[in-house]
Amino acid sequence: MRLSTTKRQDMIVDNLYRTGHVSVKDMADAFSVSEATIRRDLRTLAKKDLAELIYGGARLALSLIHISEPTRPY
Repeated sequence: MRLSTTKRQDMIVDNLYRTGHVSVKDMADAFSVSEATIRRDLRTLAKKDLAELIYGGARLALSLIHISEPTRPY
């Protein structure tokens, strides 16, 4: 059973949130699609500001990473 493009992209985003990055090869193997298909998915996600393209894959967009300030003891 083949996943829809939207479902596959949602799963890639889930992977990004879990691990912080994904590789084209790993995602292509995981979803049994071509690397070109994953590259298209990653470009789409980058246009939506959900991912940042890096060599060989993508990482979670920095705008989505929540960094809390360290707590200061008073």
